[in-house]
Amino acid sequence: ERSGPKFSPRTLDIDVVTYGEYSGVLDGVELPRPELFKNAFVLLPMADLWPDRLIPGQAVSYAKLWSEMASQQQVLHRVDLVRR
Repeated sequence: ERSGPKFSPRTLDIDVVTYGEYSGVLDGVELPRPELFKNAFVLLPMADLWPDRLIPGQAVSYAKLWSEMASQQQVLHRVDLVRR
């Protein structure tokens, strides 16, 4: 059901942050998404998965960008995934 207000519960919500090596605007969506450069909770998983990979359209790796962002006072806490 997608007719509810923004940020309401939904069946599935996927945020595409990058798409391969694409950099630019694709179907009206800027890639990589600007959130990657602003939000620690978006960048840290990318740095964990692909530390040495260069960010599309950038000359910097996910790990390097994360090391620069980590000092910006965005506190994250890792939580264990518990399957039920």
